[in-house]
Amino acid sequence: MKGSKFSEFMQEALNLQKNFMVAVFLLNGFLFAQSVVVDTANPSCNRFFGFGAEWDSYSYGSYEVTDSDFALIRKRVEYMGLPVARIMMLLKYGYNNNGVFDYETADMYRLYRHLDVCQALGSTVLLADWGVEQGWTVPPGSDIVSTDDTLYASVIGNYLDHLINVRGYTCIRYFILVNEPNYEVGSFSRWAAGVSNVKNALVTRGLQDKVLLAGSDMSNNVAWHTQAVELNILGAYDFHRYASGADILSGSLETYVGNLWTYAKTHDSAAAGKLLIVGEAGLSDGASTGQNSNIETFDYGVIMADYAVQCASAGSGAVSAWMLDDNSFMDFTWGMWCNKTLGFRLKQWFYPWALLCRNFKTGSKIYKLNTGRSDLRGIAAHHTDSAQGTSSWTFCIVNRLFSTQTLTIQVPGHGHASLSQYLYSPSSAITDSNGFPVATSILDENIGTGVSIACPGNSVLFLTGQEGTGALDISAANSKALFLFQNTPNPFNPATTIRYSIPIHSFVTLKVYDLRGAVIRTLFKGAVNKGIHTFSWDGTDRSGMASGSGIYIIRLESNGRALTTKALKVE
Repeated sequence: MKGSKFSEFMQEALNLQKNFMVAVFLLNGFLFAQSVVVDTANPSCNRFFGFGAEWDSYSYGSYEVTDSDFALIRKRVEYMGLPVARIMMLLKYGYNNNGVFDYETADMYRLYRHLDVCQALGSTVLLADWGVEQGWTVPPGSDIVSTDDTLYASVIGNYLDHLINVRGYTCIRYFILVNEPNYEVGSFSRWAAGVSNVKNALVTRGLQDKVLLAGSDMSNNVAWHTQAVELNILGAYDFHRYASGADILSGSLETYVGNLWTYAKTHDSAAAGKLLIVGEAGLSDGASTGQNSNIETFDYGVIMADYAVQCASAGSGAVSAWMLDDNSFMDFTWGMWCNKTLGFRLKQWFYPWALLCRNFKTGSKIYKLNTGRSDLRGIAAHHTDSAQGTSSWTFCIVNRLFSTQTLTIQVPGHGHASLSQYLYSPSSAITDSNGFPVATSILDENIGTGVSIACPGNSVLFLTGQEGTGALDISAANSKALFLFQNTPNPFNPATTIRYSIPIHSFVTLKVYDLRGAVIRTLFKGAVNKGIHTFSWDGTDRSGMASGSGIYIIRLESNGRALTTKALKVE
């Protein structure tokens, strides 16, 4: 064989080998399909209270969070729904010794402001008194210095009576004595005596059925959990867990949580009617008391969604992330948005955690999705409203692989559902002007026979048929045909939203052209599920520079067809 022919032959062989390897990659990733049947006979949690967060008022005074500032915070909390809120209480807020408590202090009014929101939303509040033995939690010269002091329990009973019976904060359903007592108190016997004292104080005031004791609130000490269960006094079992990235990725977190719940159910005959609560949820990698170096990253959102899915799969009835808001503690940066000094800027992980809070409703049954892969996890929530006669489903899929995974989810015995799809991925986390998640598509599917979805690598995908999910105001019937909607707003400045519908799973290209036919920006190029999809154009060109005012052509191409619409940018 002559040299030139041999070179051509070798090049062809290399091309064939390359194409074969690409095909193998696709078969292993994008084309991987797993049928998942929801086992409705075996819920992992029969009475889910919800996902939530730690929301403390401690440093709101130091940051000078005004009522106007608080209106923005309230708007975000209301969007989330915040089914569960763990809130700090301190004797420092109003205790004046000799059992006297001043309920009219600035600190107490800042606490009331939080509780007002929770009461209006119907949130379940876990009120945690952070203790008296570390000094900073009590006023100088306090006459209460020990957790087992009966005066401490009496003051707690009095302020709970005031909050619940006088001010009407019936949202306070659980009380926690001392934050992480294995560290803050150290002695289990002294803490247990304090719990017993508080129990008596609640009974004396007739509060024992209005607010239940939760504990042990331990962190990194399983022995405290087991001993707390054996006290036979707690109405719920809660703990803190800052898990490593490796433990979350491997699924070890689910095993850890499951073991705690198994112990409770084995040693407490009434445990099935109680809650297992993750009181503080977070990532230990990069963590210090006040900061986590990963908190601003996209990956933190994926990791925390994975954390949430594993806890719910293991039977937890409530998961509270640490934490909601950086204004809660001076110079802390664990929150979902920055403090007032930094302009209340939302962080990326707000997107998935807000959707978890908003769409996994209180009263839902939770089902673990068995995908057949340890790096592809998910849960389903079934929520029924007997008053309205409605039944709805919410699904969360977390893909820890780097390749797209396809699933067909089937719910036997159920029919059609209009499901809004939200996607948190490196290339898609669409939000509105408030920073709140926007659905990328609407799927009209029969979940009884199965709904097929493609979940990109390193992403979190939500499907929800719950009412009030912020679904696109577009008829699901429009998803039956290829259609390009008029962008909104139009005219626009600086950004506009583009929506289109695809009748089948297809490869699409969405581009913006100027009137000369030059490509200004490629907004999307790739495969999408059937349904209605949303993309936002920020008005910039391919180099990231702002495009000038004028008329632009938006062009959608799919399956040999092309549709266009005109968009007008104004200065």
